[in-house]
Amino acid sequence: MKKILSALLISSGLFAQNVKFSAEIQNRNSDSIVISNKTFHKTMRSKNGNFSAEFEVAKGIYQYFDGAEFAFVYLEPNFDFKLIADAKQFHESLDFTGIGSHENKFLAKKWRSDEATKAGFREKIPTKDELSRALEKRLSDVKIALSDGNYDKDFVSLMLSEYEIENVRIISQFNSALEKMSEKEKMNGKTAPDFEFENQKGVKIKLSSFRGKYVYIDVWATWCAPCRTEIPHLKKLEEKFKNHKIAFVSISVDAEKDRAKWRKFTSEKQLGGTQLFAHQSFNSAWIKTLKIDAIPRFILISPDGKIVDVEADRPSSEDLIPRLKALLEQ
Repeated sequence: MKKILSALLISSGLFAQNVKFSAEIQNRNSDSIVISNKTFHKTMRSKNGNFSAEFEVAKGIYQYFDGAEFAFVYLEPNFDFKLIADAKQFHESLDFTGIGSHENKFLAKKWRSDEATKAGFREKIPTKDELSRALEKRLSDVKIALSDGNYDKDFVSLMLSEYEIENVRIISQFNSALEKMSEKEKMNGKTAPDFEFENQKGVKIKLSSFRGKYVYIDVWATWCAPCRTEIPHLKKLEEKFKNHKIAFVSISVDAEKDRAKWRKFTSEKQLGGTQLFAHQSFNSAWIKTLKIDAIPRFILISPDGKIVDVEADRPSSEDLIPRLKALLEQ
């Protein structure tokens, strides 16, 4: 959904006109926010936690990013609206006021609904029939919600098209995931392959150098918005377990040309743990052996080098801390 939405841009058929966009963020993550898609990029600077700008834009879906949290916003010429949120509970508090708020409230509600659905599926993996029924009901509910006549007609068309496309994609991915899950589960309990990647200073680090500790591995990239969303949660996790026998290792799969960008990012964001760079990105032997084709990906390794979970919970998951505590108490 995220990749498709961020790529879609619906032309208004007219020359681009101005949008007035403002944001009021409590407990903000940074002094700048970015509104962008593949063809547009606008950075706004904070004035005491408030952001405001007027700019030309074509009608469509854009991504909002504040350095840690991201959301989708719908922009249209002559919109004049404000985004309001508390960064400590960003998506729970996300709201909009002004001209254009109706469509953007829908997107915010959609995000929360989608996340709740995903959480439910993580608790209990549905059968194919259960998933199909859930997706059909979701599409039906969306059609009813969008039929009140208060939404921009292009926004309605975009949303209905997106939901229909996404339903087909989810079923396809579900079938593929079942096959991959079976393959990945076979890795659990086996000795993890060793790696040798460089840290920010160019020193080569091996996975085997962490023997005697659990190792929680984060495979990520600076360009990956969901990866960046996990960073604050990962920092909290590192702080909580700093005096325990567990190492936190982050492996970037950024392209080689972006190595300097990766170094700068890890320094500016003060990322903890051990930061490593997979010099061949997704083509690195270790990445390919563990069948990592999407990020973020988290892997848990035991003190004796065995794979505990080749697809571990994310730092933001409520299940992760209790699981780590239980393992460390054994």
